[in-house]
Amino acid sequence: MHSTFTITMLAPSGEGKTTYLSSLVDAVQKDFLTHIPLEFNLDAEAEQALTQEKQKLVTTLSKGTIGYRDGIQSTADVGEYTLDIAHPSDDPFLTLRFVDLPGEWLQEDPDRVSAYVDRSTAIFIPVDTASLMNDIRGNHDQQAILDILIQAFDALTEPRLVIFIPTKAETYVGTREGTQQVMDKIAEVYAPLMHFLTQQSLVRVAIIPIETLGSSQLMYFTRGGSNQLLQPVFSVTERHRFNPRNTEYPLVYLLSFIFELYYLRRSYGVMGFFRNLFRGVHYLKNYSRQLGQPFATLPEFKVINEGFMQIQKR
Repeated sequence: MHSTFTITMLAPSGEGKTTYLSSLVDAVQKDFLTHIPLEFNLDAEAEQALTQEKQKLVTTLSKGTIGYRDGIQSTADVGEYTLDIAHPSDDPFLTLRFVDLPGEWLQEDPDRVSAYVDRSTAIFIPVDTASLMNDIRGNHDQQAILDILIQAFDALTEPRLVIFIPTKAETYVGTREGTQQVMDKIAEVYAPLMHFLTQQSLVRVAIIPIETLGSSQLMYFTRGGSNQLLQPVFSVTERHRFNPRNTEYPLVYLLSFIFELYYLRRSYGVMGFFRNLFRGVHYLKNYSRQLGQPFATLPEFKVINEGFMQIQKR
């Protein structure tokens, strides 16, 4: 039985949606989860598209500074990237479908965004860490996200996962204290959204900061773009060295959640009873535990709302 789970990137332009997704190429290619006997494969079109986006990031490291015109730029198109999961030498039994929506839609076409979010099992909310920590952005986009999630999570019948992903966090997450400051700032700036999410019994919420480039540090802000907002400018600490950190964590935590949810789906009903009786789906529960266990002591991770922790607590 094949199932597809949709993950929607929900954030305004410039927060790092496509930048994060481009890290999936390296995450999947570099001996990803070798202790789990499964195969993880991006479809060829997705891999090509994300590799091209990643190359734009690598190119920025050839200069001394990185400004808002460098790297990955926002587009008006929807990006869709699929990751297939299969047992060795078998057809995929799971597909993760990542949807990258144009950031402008939050304000210009929220109903269209809501239609995607309604069909999503997980929501990733990238947040530009430099702008976050320096109080650069206003709260109108946070309100738009809140309005969309209130509509999408009304009368939920199945669990959902929301991960806040502070991107470009190199300047701040080198220490436990700095990492905690980023997480505290997320909770402060997104307080109304956090309050709503923590009231949802079927919604699990986490914060996972990532270092997008690895070889850069925030220098200052300058005005740029069509709306002349303040934009961060970074210095390159090691030219030509693309060294992102922790970019695999959101994906690993997502997989732990997906395996848990899929296990419960496959355990329902009469057929589920027999699958459990003969332990036909217990590998999913085991994989979920294995993938989720390291996060219990990981400093670059914080659970805001546990929600739906049925397997982990058994």
